[in-house]
Amino acid sequence: MTRLSFFLILFFVTEGFSQLYFDKDFDSGSLDSAYFSNGYWNINYATTLHFRVRGCTSENPTFRIWVRPEWWWHFRAAHRMVWRYNSSLSYNYMDTAWVENGYYYFQNNNVFTADTIFIAYLFPLTYTELVSYMNTIQSNQWVRDADARGYSVLGRNIYGFDVTNPNISDSLKSRVVLTSRQHPLETLGNHIVMGMSDYLITSTDSVAVWLRDNCIFSFYPMINPDGVYLGLNTETFAGFNPNRFWFNGDTISSPSPCQETNIVRQDIWERTGNKVHYSFDMHTNSGSLIYYYCGLKTAPEPFSSLAYELVREIRTSDSLINNGNILLPNEILCDTYHSTNWYADFWHWNNKESVAFTLETATVPPQPLERIRNNGIAIAHGLYKVLKVILTGSEIENLTEPTTFELSQNYPNPFNPSTKIRFVIPNGVRNLKDFSLQAPRNDNSLVTLKVYDVLGNQIATLVNEEKPVGNYEVEFNGSGLPSGIYFYMLDVQDKFFEVKKMILLK
Repeated sequence: MTRLSFFLILFFVTEGFSQLYFDKDFDSGSLDSAYFSNGYWNINYATTLHFRVRGCTSENPTFRIWVRPEWWWHFRAAHRMVWRYNSSLSYNYMDTAWVENGYYYFQNNNVFTADTIFIAYLFPLTYTELVSYMNTIQSNQWVRDADARGYSVLGRNIYGFDVTNPNISDSLKSRVVLTSRQHPLETLGNHIVMGMSDYLITSTDSVAVWLRDNCIFSFYPMINPDGVYLGLNTETFAGFNPNRFWFNGDTISSPSPCQETNIVRQDIWERTGNKVHYSFDMHTNSGSLIYYYCGLKTAPEPFSSLAYELVREIRTSDSLINNGNILLPNEILCDTYHSTNWYADFWHWNNKESVAFTLETATVPPQPLERIRNNGIAIAHGLYKVLKVILTGSEIENLTEPTTFELSQNYPNPFNPSTKIRFVIPNGVRNLKDFSLQAPRNDNSLVTLKVYDVLGNQIATLVNEEKPVGNYEVEFNGSGLPSGIYFYMLDVQDKFFEVKKMILLK
């Protein structure tokens, strides 16, 4: 694949300045023009602000950006650009910034001591850096399925990976899904996701151990890799805003025109069965910190109470981790859903019964990158506090038996000619489907699992016997059947009944 890039060199020897060379010939770079006038380097750009400057040794230039009216909230005196030397990976804030006569100005108080600097809006996290990160976690004992789940329009990898303890059955665990970087400009949410990922992968403290044992964390760190690589704002290479095209259902019954969204949505659909307990779609807002909850003005119970409970626990954890410096908000907002399209949080709530959040985080006032990444650790700690009570009802550290009836979505689906169906017979403490208590039970249950066609004709009986508490998997082979829609039904002796759809596609 040909690398798409743009190279721009401008230099002036005027008003005491040496030559400065500007370019964006690198991953995520974005710059339309730069010129020197009236003592300032004027920066023009159309999308993400991220560029490189050479010739900076012993200089401290003042940069100036004309603030487009629709983008005023990006550029305020309290907001600072970040910069780093070519030899460093750590970004620093510019010393000062001010707004005057429609322009945003920024500079360092002291001269630069090296030739080349990178300047960016917020803290960049490039596609190339993500590729490197994925390579480093491949062999981690807590990471599985770290690979491309599909490809962008321009052929870049759309990565996903799970973090969990592989030695404990998945049926015992809660599912948490984290997505970020639908909008390339919004890098802070991406850093929060990576902060949580690093914590869960590397930490040996009791919280991280418990979360790995009792949860499956599914990460999709960069949904829009083309947009990130090309330095776009909110859109994909094909011009879609990914977070406006999640639609309802899966990609087979309700395909999205946005390829990147389609791939992630279908991967979540197939991997998570019938339930995602909590989901977070990470964004960035340069002026405030906001939780949005599941796209509804009035969230139904028990979801609303669970959402507020989690927010309180995350906020408390954030304060403890950062010595009282609380960035995360105490309240949540519920957006009214107006569009015929679907947002990620609304899709998760409607299709996966998820307590679903969009989180927009900020750097006003300026916060170090480590502080932003710590938000990810705070979210992990908040989840630990609420899930430990829901899953165990006590201070028991680890689950030893399944706690809820469960009929998983067959996998693969569509299938040809065979597919696997998993189900759980619990000795439960709490039912995760409606969060109500269940009475403990140890007796065997009469279990039937049958397959029907669309006319209601019984095609096969896969299970018809008493089963003790446990996790089960059976295989259905449709080699003698025509392509079409079929249904499988699990019936557990007056205690549980559920039907799911599957598609045989030859």
